[in-house]
Amino acid sequence: MPKSFVDPLKKLSQLGTVVHLGAGSGLDLPELLATQARRIVLIEPGPAAVAMLRKAATDARCTIMALAIAPDEGQAKLRQFNFPALSSLKAPLPALSDLFPGMAQTVTTPVDTLPLATVMTRAGVDPSEKNALIIDAPGMEGQIVDMALALPASERFAHIILRAGALALYEGASSFDALSKALADSGYRSESNLSTDPDFPAVWFRLDPLFIKFKRLETTLEESVAARKQAEDNARQHQQKIDALEARLTKQTEERETMRASSVADKQTLKAQTEMVEVLQSQNARLQDDLARAAAHRKKLEAEFLRVEAQLQLMREFMDLSARREGSAPVAASLPDPVTAPTPTPTPTPGAEAAPARMQAKKPVRRSKAKSP
Repeated sequence: MPKSFVDPLKKLSQLGTVVHLGAGSGLDLPELLATQARRIVLIEPGPAAVAMLRKAATDARCTIMALAIAPDEGQAKLRQFNFPALSSLKAPLPALSDLFPGMAQTVTTPVDTLPLATVMTRAGVDPSEKNALIIDAPGMEGQIVDMALALPASERFAHIILRAGALALYEGASSFDALSKALADSGYRSESNLSTDPDFPAVWFRLDPLFIKFKRLETTLEESVAARKQAEDNARQHQQKIDALEARLTKQTEERETMRASSVADKQTLKAQTEMVEVLQSQNARLQDDLARAAAHRKKLEAEFLRVEAQLQLMREFMDLSARREGSAPVAASLPDPVTAPTPTPTPTPGAEAAPARMQAKKPVRRSKAKSP
C-alpha cells in the first residue's frame, strides 16, 4: 500500500488505534508512526513478512499479530505467489492472471485466523475512541467489511481506508463498487480517492456521526414501540381478569340472593358466601387500580413514542438537507424504516503484502499526488 494512502490519518488530531490488515513487511509503518495514533495494531499472516515486520516495528505503540482475518477462529491455507502482495486465503480468478500474466503460486502456508471483533478484543482496542481500519487483504475484503459493519454502532471504526480490486479477482471476493456501496449504506461517506490505479482503487471512508445518532434514535423508537405493546398486552390481561372477577361476582351475588330467599336456616352458608363476595370485591378494586395505572403508563409511553417519532422525522429532514447541500442524493430516503429495519450481519478477512510489491509486475501507471481530504 503506497505511503500516500496513510496521509489522511496524519491530518487527524484525534486518533485512537489504527488496525492495519495486511501490514506486509512494514513499508507503511513510518507513515503510521507519523500520525497521532495512540496505538498501532499490525496484522500480517505471511511468515516472511512478519519476520521483517518484527524488526521494523520497535516503537512501543506497535502491536504485531501474525494471523489472518477470517469469519472463524482456527487455521486456513495462505496461497503465496511470486508477487507477495497478491497472497490470499482465496484462490485467484482468471481476471487476476490477466492483470499479472507472470503470476504463479509458490507455496501454501497454514496460518492462524481470527474474526475482526476477536482481534479488537485481544488487541485491547478501545471502542470509545475514534479508531481507524486499513483493509489491504486481497480476496477477503468483502468478509472484512461485513465484519466491520456487524460491530455495534457505538464500536464501529470512525475511519476505514479500503484498497481492493476494481473487479472480483479471487473466488468469493467482491468488487470495489460493491464494497463501497455496502459502506455507504451503513453510514460511511467517501472522503477522498487515494489511488490513481484503475485496477486497484483505494478510498478513505469516514463514518457519518449523523448516521450514528439516527441509529440511536431508531433503537429508542423500537424500544418505545415494544414497551407500548407490552403495556397494551398487560392492560388486556388485567381487563380479562376483571371481566372474569365481575362474572364470578355476579354469579356469587345471584347465589346469595337465592339462598337468602330460600331459607334462613342456611345462614352459615350465606355468611361464607358474603365473605367470598367481599374478597372478590376487594380483588376487583385492586385490579381496577392496576388497570388505571396501566392505562396511565400506556398514555405516557404513547407520548414518549410521539416525541421520539418527531425527533426521528426532524433528523431525517436535517440529513436530507445536509445531503442536498453537499450535492448528493438524500440520505434519509435510503435509510430503512425505523421500526422494521433489520440489522446487518458480519463477515471476516485476512491481510497480505504491501501494495508497492503489487505493482512490480504491472505496466507502470503514472501516479498523481493523492488529494488531501
